Amino acid sequence: MHSIVIVALALLAITNASIIRSEVDTRDPCLDFTCSEGWECKSIRNPSCLFAQSRPCNPLLPRCIRKPAVLPAQRASRCPPPSGVGLCAFMCQSDNDCSSGQKCCRNGCGGTNCMTPV
Repeated sequence: MHSIVIVALALLAITNASIIRSEVDTRDPCLDFTCSEGWECKSIRNPSCLFAQSRPCNPLLPRCIRKPAVLPAQRASRCPPPSGVGLCAFMCQSDNDCSSGQKCCRNGCGGTNCMTPV
């Protein structure tokens, strides 16, 4: 009689575990998750699910990661070699800051200026 009760309880536990697991949300968690400006949501595997036996465990978790940096556009030409001291200021950050036909280059002081490429 005692073994029948144990088997019945075991079957009940297995049934309840499958019911609980079927209620787990398997949608992409990033669909309902918002990250701050400059960050994006990526779904990662939930490490807790490796050890979950009868409790509910969503297999994916949302995580905010930094968006990859977009590098400024550079023109195909080359900068002239620095000559003289130059202005110790950053007058440009990329070729897009310069007028047509010019390139953002380092000067003799370490700053940047729009220069005619070589």
